[in-house]
Amino acid sequence: MNEQLELDVADDIRRLVGATKLPAKQVDKIEAIQPEIAPFDEQVHDLLNDSIEKIAQGWIEQLKAVKGNCDALESQVLAAVTKTKNDIAKLHALGAQVLGEAKRGRELCAKLVAEISEEQPR
Repeated sequence: MNEQLELDVADDIRRLVGATKLPAKQVDKIEAIQPEIAPFDEQVHDLLNDSIEKIAQGWIEQLKAVKGNCDALESQVLAAVTKTKNDIAKLHALGAQVLGEAKRGRELCAKLVAEISEEQPR
């Protein structure tokens, strides 16, 4: 069984190789390109690494700027919340004073009404 399988695989490979054979003109074109596909030299390697490093540094700088902007916004939000809380506390204190003054005014009016009522003959 294994031998038959190996023979079938070998036949399949031969058929595939035969199907992918290129005409002579295309082979010349491929061979003409081959020398240009040589591995790059050390200088190109270094330039690629430097380029990648510059790109990474650019991204990192952008992220730092975004982080700085977020920190500034966070500070502004916290300042606004603190101011709002203080304003609410002031309004509450003023409201308590208004209620106190209103109560005192009602008591004063009631006292004046009572005094005027006592002074008037019936």
